Amino acid sequence: MADDSSTPADRAPDDEPGRPARRRVGRTVAVAAGAAVLLGAVVVGAQALTSSDEPAEAAPSTSPAPEPTTPSPEPTETAEPTVEPTEAPTTPAASALAGQPTTAWTVSGTSYGPAGTEVWLADEQPLGVPNVSDVAVVRVYAEAGPLVLGLDRTTGDELWRYEPGPGAEAWSTVLDDGSTVAHWQGADDGTFTLTTLDTASGEVLGTVGLSAEPAYAFSDETGTVVASVVDGAMLFQAFDDDLVEVWSSSTEPGLVPATEAYGVVTADSGQVAFFMSGASAVVDRTTGEVLTTSGDSALLLLPGGLLRDISSVDGGATITDGVDGRVITDGAGGAWNLLGEVDGLAPVVGVGSRAVDPTTGESPWSLEGDPAGLTATVVGDLVVPFDRTAQTPVVAVDARTGEQRWVSKALNGELGLHDGTLVVETEETVVGVDPTDGAVLWTVDHTHATSPTSFDRSSYQVIGGSLVTSTVAGDLTGYTFAP
Repeated sequence: MADDSSTPADRAPDDEPGRPARRRVGRTVAVAAGAAVLLGAVVVGAQALTSSDEPAEAAPSTSPAPEPTTPSPEPTETAEPTVEPTEAPTTPAASALAGQPTTAWTVSGTSYGPAGTEVWLADEQPLGVPNVSDVAVVRVYAEAGPLVLGLDRTTGDELWRYEPGPGAEAWSTVLDDGSTVAHWQGADDGTFTLTTLDTASGEVLGTVGLSAEPAYAFSDETGTVVASVVDGAMLFQAFDDDLVEVWSSSTEPGLVPATEAYGVVTADSGQVAFFMSGASAVVDRTTGEVLTTSGDSALLLLPGGLLRDISSVDGGATITDGVDGRVITDGAGGAWNLLGEVDGLAPVVGVGSRAVDPTTGESPWSLEGDPAGLTATVVGDLVVPFDRTAQTPVVAVDARTGEQRWVSKALNGELGLHDGTLVVETEETVVGVDPTDGAVLWTVDHTHATSPTSFDRSSYQVIGGSLVTSTVAGDLTGYTFAP
């Protein structure tokens, strides 16, 4: 749901046997501490951020400035005045989500079947790439079998439908920047098939058999990667655009515990980190080589080649330099998240209440509160703290000094960044917040839910310039924004 947001996929405890479980990708992972993990072959393309980058003031001069001398033109030439072209100042484009939302359409499961038929949004690209398409991809679990639908994001009109036929399990996720859809489906004999569709038309682009049910599918400029779990081992398969297998690899068996499925995928510097149900593996994206694994912590990659090691054992976290294994910081509390694009290293990283300069490991400032209950999100030059033990307003502090920038009327929740607008999701609402001053831009309610645990499986997505909310009740609501 968010650019760069990092959150888990999960199965709700009350999922019925045989019914596909709702997986939430790209939200906040439960935190804990861990030992430093050394990753080899990580390229860090970051500039050090130091105070020496500030321009020094020129000392006042006590001597008169010399008269400028201008060479005279030759007698046979005419000196033409030169005028340097001036560029008009550029104004950043306004966020598509900065206007007022209007309910544009609503569809429910009963549009496609009897009462109880569920309609869910297809999962977002796990790597957090913004979806810029004009199509909302949804999956329908109907009596006759699953459907994949393409709906116009502004009107809700059905543009196309894909009917794969009956299957024991079925799931869909959006690939690339929303231009492709991956749908996988299980057969009665236990085999699985991956099919890719063109998002604009619903045209089938390719089909390939899989070794197991996927836990994740994602894509980048190199192709598509599918991650599965077989006998407790993480299995990875990479395909090119024609779904021809490029490489496959796996971890040792028994690495992943047999628990409810949850996790997150992160990537940086040519590597991909998979966290699944309490275990992790970091893989070279080009070759599939498994670089490191952990059976009791979440290994999450940050820009600049940094690695977050969030232990499931002792309740703390460690942030490590992926090149030399240097522990930048560790301690109790949540490892700080990061939203938005970062050129090099973030201005600060952190664990719990302590902000840390990633280039020096020193702490320039700290948040107030119990470190064990605190985490934060770095958004550009802002840090937004989050106390998991209290319902508090969204507050932003300066990332370099810790000084408060603003306090919003919005209450804290799961934070996303979309087209320059902060989006805060709570149990009842989705709220747009201006990151410059904390002003609440708009508020929409979650679609009405019939299940008391539906928030565990409800979600929102930003698709192009539209907002779509959904719940397990089988309802989808699309919003468009007017200036």
